[in-house]
Amino acid sequence: MNCTMWSARDVSLQTLTAGCLSCRVDNPQVAGDERRAKRQRTDASQPVCPPHPGLMHGMCIRCGASVDEQEETAIPLKYLHMGLQVSAQEAERIRTQHLKFLLSKKKLLLVLDLDHTLLSSTRMADLPEDILPKLEQLLEQQGTGEEQLLFKLPHMLMWTKLRPGIRNFLVQTHKLFELHIYTHGDQDYAAEMAKLLDPNKTFFGGRVISGRDSTQRHVKSLDVVLGADTSVLILDDTEGVWPAHYANLIQVDRYIFFPACVSRFGRSHKSLLEAGKDEDVGKGMLSTSLRVMQQVHQSLFQAPDPGAEDVRLHLQNLRKQVLAGVHIVFSHVIPLEKDMTQHHLWRLATQLGATCHAKVTDDVTHVVASAMDTDKMHWAKRHNRHRVSVNWLYVSGFHWKRAAEAKHPVTQKQVDALLQEPIDDTAAAIAAAGGGRSNDGFGKQ
Repeated sequence: MNCTMWSARDVSLQTLTAGCLSCRVDNPQVAGDERRAKRQRTDASQPVCPPHPGLMHGMCIRCGASVDEQEETAIPLKYLHMGLQVSAQEAERIRTQHLKFLLSKKKLLLVLDLDHTLLSSTRMADLPEDILPKLEQLLEQQGTGEEQLLFKLPHMLMWTKLRPGIRNFLVQTHKLFELHIYTHGDQDYAAEMAKLLDPNKTFFGGRVISGRDSTQRHVKSLDVVLGADTSVLILDDTEGVWPAHYANLIQVDRYIFFPACVSRFGRSHKSLLEAGKDEDVGKGMLSTSLRVMQQVHQSLFQAPDPGAEDVRLHLQNLRKQVLAGVHIVFSHVIPLEKDMTQHHLWRLATQLGATCHAKVTDDVTHVVASAMDTDKMHWAKRHNRHRVSVNWLYVSGFHWKRAAEAKHPVTQKQVDALLQEPIDDTAAAIAAAGGGRSNDGFGKQ
């Protein structure tokens, strides 16, 4: 390959992932000759270092100087190329340039979680012996090629089940978005799952981010995604791992195919494998999420100047339509000593467009309760108002439409479930990353 010296001032996201970068790293003599020639051609009007726009194995990608990495505040981009770091200023410049490129193609960015979002994985050691014959039978009976969704991975000591509808989901989202994987699993796991999802490397390319690539432990952030926050949607089952980016998030109900995750997340029902069923493709989370993404994409690109739009506002506007016109009062849900407005269910309801009330008023249309024999529940019955469980809120949020109230009554079984000690949702999700191959959710570092 013919390699020409590149400047970070001219680099785009495509350039960062191009093969010529690898060639220069693998051949230091070529790289050194190019840098010396470049410096000879540089005039006073050209940018000079420091500050250094980025580093490759401790060497500035513009001036070639050896730099103490501890002295530079840089964003690691190891998933694009081992040893690559760029400054915050350079990363922002690349994001701006790349956004223009994507908008010219009528595309946005989509960051996809793996575990319990696109697929479900489990360690072989975590499978009950009595379930193995059923699993082997499913493996033999399934189709091949794109029809295959269940995989036995002896070299990983794991089983993986892809979520129904994943093939069409990736094809359709790829038309509208540049796709990225972002998992708290380790690098080996992320790469293996990318092969299952994208065997022909059509969708993801090198955009596979694993736990070691995060700049904060146990936290996912768009700082390692070279895309403007205003153009990124996120699909994940766990809100807590995205503390700075909820506005970009489309949260899905967890795909729990294997038994191990039932107890891990404190679920009271059986796994899909134990129940002998699977998620309905047409009514499942991927179908619902695809519809939402298509609506957001269409809304943004119908604007006179899509480049001036913020995808987060379009997502927020769509979310607020879910429970528009609904007025809610909570009963035995929010502790009295807590600030009601900061409780996660109050915030969820308002994000879905509902109006929440601290006390019963004539405007109230729904009592959301975790107990049956309360004054508010009796009031709702006398005044013919809806009496629903907290699950009604969650289902409405996951499916982006008002759930049928009759399907979510307050029952003693649901009350008993709510009285159980709550599971730390975010911690459980991190521990389950990579199929639970690691106690800290990161695996090999």
